[in-house]
Formats: sequence, C-alpha cells, structure tokens
Amino acid sequence: MRRAAPTLVCCAALIGCGADDPPAAGVDAGVRLAATYRFGGPRSVDARVRAEGVADPARAVPVAVPAPAGTRLVQVVVSWTDRGRDPLPWSALRFTVTDDAGRRTPERFRVPPQRIRAGDVVRRRGLVGFALPTGRRAVRLSIGSIIAGAPLRATLPLPPGR
Repeated sequence: MRRAAPTLVCCAALIGCGADDPPAAGVDAGVRLAATYRFGGPRSVDARVRAEGVADPARAVPVAVPAPAGTRLVQVVVSWTDRGRDPLPWSALRFTVTDDAGRRTPERFRVPPQRIRAGDVVRRRGLVGFALPTGRRAVRLSIGSIIAGAPLRATLPLPPGR
C-alpha cells in the first residue's frame, strides 16, 4: 500500500485533472491533425493534439516494460480533443522522440487513453513510453500514421522532463 500512494500521485500529476484546461505558460498549444481518407469506409478526423508533459525518468510505468541496457524509460503525456466526425485513430498512430543529439527513438509502449469530460468538452489523454539512451534528453515528439492515404503527421516540441 505504501508504494501505491506515490504511484497514484505521480500518475495524477502526469495525467492532470481538468479536461479543458488551457496549456500552462510555456507549454505548446499543440497542432491540428486533420484528414479525410478511406479506411473501412470514409473517415474524417480533425483533432488538436499536444504533448502535455514528460516523465524523465518514468518512475510509475503502468505496464511492465523493461528498459534495455544503456537506456531509461521516458513517458510522454499526449492529449487531444476530437473535433471531426471520427475520432483520432490512437491505435494507428506511431510515435517517435528525437533526442538532443538528433537521434530518433521509436515508442516502446503505450497506455490506452483516458476519456475526460468537462462540461461539453471531451479530451483524451494517453501515455507513450520510450527507451531513451542514458544521458540524452527528449526534445521533440513525432506522430505518424500507418493508415495509407491519411496524412496524420506532426512534430511537437516537448516540455522539459521532470
């Protein structure tokens, strides 16, 4: 029980509480990912996506994922608001971080997003984990899609890790 309290506090600090909170001072407001494409029928996605926070190193990893030798686990909190007819296809997105040396690291794990409602606004927040080389700092998050014909691609600056 003593370990559960710090884990919950850490997750609460990363995930946050307010669904429609404006970005904190100095935090990027995010990017728009919008596309109309065919994937099991016509789809129209329009979402505002941002990287809310970075846990570096990740201390409360919600899934059992070991860090390979010479790396540490880093978690990025990704949040978005869907404004289009269809939701952002979370499972079809692929994430990569670029470190301060310019090296790209693909995602190692992800946690399904939480649905957070505040009044009429619904936001989603998910965690994406990376095994970043020791001594490197994550500076950018790149988003891509595995869906052919869906130009869901963006690059976001990352806030400093805590």
